[in-house]
Amino acid sequence: MSHLDTNPNHYVKSDIDSYVEIINKWLLGDWASLCEISPDSLLNETDSDELKAILAVAHLQLGEYTQAREILSQIDRHELIYSYLISGVHNSLGKARALQNMRKQAAEHFFNSISMNGEKEIYPAVEKARSCEQYSQIDKIQLWQRGAPCNKKRKFKKLFIDCGGYDGCSVIKFLLLNPDYDVITFEANPELWHYHEKLPNILIKKAVYDYYGFIEFTVDPIDADGSSIIKEKNIDFRRIVSNEECPKLQVECMDLSLFVKELSKEYEHIEMKLDVEGAEYAILQKMVADGTLVLLKKLYAEFHWNKIGLSKIVHEELIDKISILDKDEWDAQEFAVHMRDSAAIKRRETIELFFNKVLH
Repeated sequence: MSHLDTNPNHYVKSDIDSYVEIINKWLLGDWASLCEISPDSLLNETDSDELKAILAVAHLQLGEYTQAREILSQIDRHELIYSYLISGVHNSLGKARALQNMRKQAAEHFFNSISMNGEKEIYPAVEKARSCEQYSQIDKIQLWQRGAPCNKKRKFKKLFIDCGGYDGCSVIKFLLLNPDYDVITFEANPELWHYHEKLPNILIKKAVYDYYGFIEFTVDPIDADGSSIIKEKNIDFRRIVSNEECPKLQVECMDLSLFVKELSKEYEHIEMKLDVEGAEYAILQKMVADGTLVLLKKLYAEFHWNKIGLSKIVHEELIDKISILDKDEWDAQEFAVHMRDSAAIKRRETIELFFNKVLH
């Protein structure tokens, strides 16, 4: 790529920490912090021209023209200079429109300031972070990390319930698209809990089901992806390891229907993801019976009827019962990190740093 990739899943081009730091500060538009970085520290960087172009734009944003010209003179790739100068112009125009209370036009300029190479798919969290930071610099609104999260500023709070949280990949995907939500995650596998430590969610270390109590949880020893509380499910779909050979744990389980009912007293808008390896049938049947299904605005679900010995007829009967609900499929594996390579781990670290700056 010749220019900065604004997709947080692709932030990292190398294992150099300074690249991660500079990219995150650029995405926010934290010009003062960028100006504290010496261009001489980037001499050995693979992407030094690009990073220097970012530093030059930062100095220009603060009116430090001499420093900017000095840095620009060190850059060989002129196309980078042009792209980042245009980016800086859009950012300045965005501030100007913001001062005139022309919010729509300001938003368009801030979007264009981070849309390199004409990209049209910028994650809402990134766009919102840039906009909030620039508004804060002209004393218009408070920056996210200096005040309450976005949802606390709204009349009605929003919640995403992540059931079967795995390694936090769904938290990342959802918040990049919907940064103004609170997130509660359920994950019963102790092997995966540490992945949530730096994410902006509340982790409940329990399984979800149709009652409160304890239940046997069979762990997928291959990649943890197929772990389940449903005895009929083949834990390892490749059949490399039999269910009898898989580790068993006694874990707490929660009545998800009653949990949603209680949360609906605090949250006006609740969306839920169910990827619970077969337990979704008992859970949704209970929610239908309790009348709590209508408390959800949207359901993202993966159904495992063919993996737990359930007939397709029974599956379709449940789908018919929940037909009133707005439903969609869900796949967040692009953000997974468990048993992935070093590049995936580095991407996760970058996204965690970004979230720490804008959502905590």
